Amino acid sequence: MDYKLGDKAEFERFFGVYETFDLVPTLGVNPFDTKEWVETNQPRILQLKRASEEKGIPESYFFPVIAVAESKIREKGNVKIVDIGGGYGENYLNIIRCLKTAGIEYHVIEQEKNCEAGRELSISGNILFHENVCVGGGRTA
Repeated sequence: MDYKLGDKAEFERFFGVYETFDLVPTLGVNPFDTKEWVETNQPRILQLKRASEEKGIPESYFFPVIAVAESKIREKGNVKIVDIGGGYGENYLNIIRCLKTAGIEYHVIEQEKNCEAGRELSISGNILFHENVCVGGGRTA
């Protein structure tokens, strides 16, 4: 759907096109950490999971990550990938369309509800979800 200035999506209360950031209605919540966000995206993720079971070519913006990951797997036998804001691990699903899953440890840094949904969907045992990360090397969860 195409949006024009001032439009709001019918089923997604926080999406739309706004003249300034201050005009975006937040309703006092982080929209990416809501039940509505999770419920809206789960069907898309399940569809992507089914598609990832077939080998194929993902979008071209995954090529650099795939090239580096494949190089590290060949060099060291494994690779760790950190995906900040990685949802339920959908980028992992695109990456494995070109690579074997062996040797990939995939970390998703996300909002609490997205992490919970990602764990429930169980896309892959290779994906680890982290709700909070501290700058400077420490991690909280």
